[in-house]
Amino acid sequence: MADQELRRALHTFAVYRHRFEEGQPPVLEPGGALLADETVCSLEPPYMRAWFALTVVENHVQALDALWRDNQFANAGPAFTLARTPFIGACTAYWILQPDSSEERVIRALRVVHKDLTDSQGRFKDFLNDPTLQGQDHKDGRRLANEGLKDMQERVSRVRSALAELGGSTKFVETELVMETFEAMGETAGDPWTRLLGLDTWRRASGAAHARRWVVAGIGEQYTDPYGRKIERSAYERSDLARLVVTTAHIYEQVWKRWDELNRSGGPRPFG
Repeated sequence: MADQELRRALHTFAVYRHRFEEGQPPVLEPGGALLADETVCSLEPPYMRAWFALTVVENHVQALDALWRDNQFANAGPAFTLARTPFIGACTAYWILQPDSSEERVIRALRVVHKDLTDSQGRFKDFLNDPTLQGQDHKDGRRLANEGLKDMQERVSRVRSALAELGGSTKFVETELVMETFEAMGETAGDPWTRLLGLDTWRRASGAAHARRWVVAGIGEQYTDPYGRKIERSAYERSDLARLVVTTAHIYEQVWKRWDELNRSGGPRPFG
C-alpha cells in the first residue's frame, strides 16, 4: 500500500513539472490578484516568495524521484529526511497564498522574508566575531562581511517598516505555519487524526535531519560490529515516509490550484 501511495504522490509532483521549464514564475495575468498584490507592497510580492518555496519543493522532489528509480526507497531513512524540505516548502507557499485579503498575503510573505533576512545575518557575524580573523591579513574578508551584514540589516529595516505600515507582526514560527496550513485546508487535509499524524511525521523528519535519536527510539535494532561494539541500526517505517510524501503532494496540488485561482483575470479580488 505504501508503495502505491508513493507512486501516486510522485506522479502528482510530475504533473506540475512543466511550470518550471522557463526558470521563472508562470506568466501573471493582468487583472489577477497575484499581480495586484504588488500595489500593496513591492518589496517582495507574495507570488515571488511562494514561487521560491515551490522551486525548493521541485528541486528536492527530483532528488526523491532519483532515489525511487534507484532502489524504491529500500532505505527509507535518507528519503525521510529529504522529504522534510519539500513538505515545509509546500506549506510555506500555501500559507502565503491562502488568505483572500491581498494585504494579508503581503504581510505573510514579508514575515517569511523577515525571518530569512534576520537568520542570514549570523553567517556574517561568524566572520566578524572570530578572534583569529582580526589581523591585518584578513581586513578584506572583514570588509566584505561588514558590507554583507550592513546590507542585510538595511533590508531587514525596510521589511520591518513595511510590516509596521500594514499593521503586521514580524513574528514567524515554522510550527505555527504548518499547523495553520492544516487548519486552513480543513477537511481536504483529512480528519484531525490524519492531520496530527502528518504534523508528527514532519517533526520526526526534522529531528532525523538533525541526527536526533528520539526519532528512531524503539525502532532501531542492534548489531555487533567487527570490534565487538553494540551498534544501533536506525530504521524508518516506509509508512511514515509515505505519509509525509503523500501529505506534501496534496498540499502542493492545493498550492497550484490556489495560484491559478489568484492569477485568473477576474478571479478573487484583493480586498485587504
